[in-house]
Amino acid sequence: MGTKRKERTDETPDPISLSYPDPEFFDFDECRDRSLFEVDQIWALYDDLDGMPRFYARIRHIYENQDFKVGFTWLEHDPSNAAEMAWSRQQLPVACGSFRRGKAEVSQDPLMFSHIISWEKGKKKNGYDIYPKEGEVWAVYKGWDIAWSSDPDDDRTFEYEIVEVLSDFVAGSGINVIPLVKVEGFVSLFVRAKDKAPYRILSSEILRFSHRVPFHRMTGAERDGVPQGSFELDTASLPINMEDAFPSVPLECGTTKTGISPKSSTNDAGVGPAAVKEIERVRRKEFDHSQLATTFHCSDEYPALSSATLMTGN
Repeated sequence: MGTKRKERTDETPDPISLSYPDPEFFDFDECRDRSLFEVDQIWALYDDLDGMPRFYARIRHIYENQDFKVGFTWLEHDPSNAAEMAWSRQQLPVACGSFRRGKAEVSQDPLMFSHIISWEKGKKKNGYDIYPKEGEVWAVYKGWDIAWSSDPDDDRTFEYEIVEVLSDFVAGSGINVIPLVKVEGFVSLFVRAKDKAPYRILSSEILRFSHRVPFHRMTGAERDGVPQGSFELDTASLPINMEDAFPSVPLECGTTKTGISPKSSTNDAGVGPAAVKEIERVRRKEFDHSQLATTFHCSDEYPALSSATLMTGN
């Protein structure tokens, strides 16, 4: 069973263990294998809020003759308007927008890292623009309101909707997405929601995106009842209360006319008891949490790519 490390805070210096179910089909640890690390990549790391991969780090150095040791630079959110500045001041999580280089650090802990992310060069020197890309899967906040920055709540519990991104970000316009729903009888298979239409998240609402969720696209041949074209999501990037957070629906309620359909409907009983993985928090040393936050698509169809490569799903 794999593990990930969730950040610690000064108030809770010891690692905090959580658990999450093991995906049934794809080994997402392949997305974060040590052999994939290269200089100038940007990786998503698990945060200290609820363990989602919202922190960003740019790899600066790979130490030779080490089991695992990398030097990296944290990326800090670089607000572009007053609303984003207010949001960051209240230490609310940030997943999209412009980022700049922050403090440097060295780590020997591969379990901090979730996945490689795609980026574009920002307008400012040493700037990085990170936005959802067509074909990716993201979590967005339910009930999101930019006014959260005016009424910060330290005990706020975030709820999420999972969406497939249908278009790249366009400044002044936004991003088109379509909701996904969890398929009954499987640990983390999602398909497009039949009863929900695509919608647009405006540029002014970009902070509604929580984090990117790695996924594996299913062929339908993996097992009877597996929907062809469905997404198996990385459970390490989903809330630990997954069953409550994403109520399962029968397959016929979840699929749409987009070609996602069951390979066979003879068995949708699904799966036995899921294996459990452990999660631990780790601290990002001397980092101001108002500075950052964010998330990769991982499929066997997409080998390790450099950080400058834009990755999209089929």
